[in-house]
Amino acid sequence: MTTNPGFGMTTNIDGNSYRVDITALAIYLVQSVSDFGFYARQRREFLNLSQQAVASFMKDQFAIPWHQTVVAKVESGDRQVKLTEALALAFIYGMTLDDLVMGLDLENRTRLVPLERDDDGVNSEKA
Repeated sequence: MTTNPGFGMTTNIDGNSYRVDITALAIYLVQSVSDFGFYARQRREFLNLSQQAVASFMKDQFAIPWHQTVVAKVESGDRQVKLTEALALAFIYGMTLDDLVMGLDLENRTRLVPLERDDDGVNSEKA
């Protein structure tokens, strides 16, 4: 079985070195999946982080000038993310970009909230 070669970003925070790996599949998906913001919100809420905390971490640790309103726009789908921003979010949420893009739970590799699409292609949570 062959896998797509990956590459990543390494950063040092408080003396600890962290690496977030990314594959070519993740690059394609982060640009084409309309549910990225939904999955990012689900993961943020799962980790009990506020939008302000995420924005502050983006600014303080990655020098990405986000504010709470940017997080809200990303999560609502009103703003696309740059690849560097998506990598930083994956790092903040403690998961790979592949898993964040596909909405997978880090603990059990299942969707955080299953989605269904109606005839118009609109997302709705399963009851």
